[in-house]
Amino acid sequence: STLDHCYDVELADERIIGLNTILRGCKLNLLNHPLNIDLMPVELVEDKSKKKQLEDVLIVRNFPEVFPEELPGLPPIRPVEFQIDLVPGTASVARAPYRLAPSKMKELAEQLKELSNKGFIRPSS
Repeated sequence: STLDHCYDVELADERIIGLNTILRGCKLNLLNHPLNIDLMPVELVEDKSKKKQLEDVLIVRNFPEVFPEELPGLPPIRPVEFQIDLVPGTASVARAPYRLAPSKMKELAEQLKELSNKGFIRPSS
């Protein structure tokens, strides 16, 4: 039935929608215990014709103090410009993120050994 007023309902994704329809007298069987409940139907399909608003972005709603008041809106949807195709079953490359010259590497190893001997650092477990 249609109600003469509207309820604001918060969904799991933190969107708030207005509902004015209720399905009364539904039965829910929970662990063999029948319960009489009233349901409010929610359309879960996203309307692609509606343009996404800044308020729809969860991070913007949760931290409004971080975003400027005059933020013009969301950037336009763009096609993917870059992607890396991974071969299934392959391992990542086991290589240091950057290299040191051999003399620098030797110096670093000596400093680490000295710090370890003094007890300032220890090997991770």
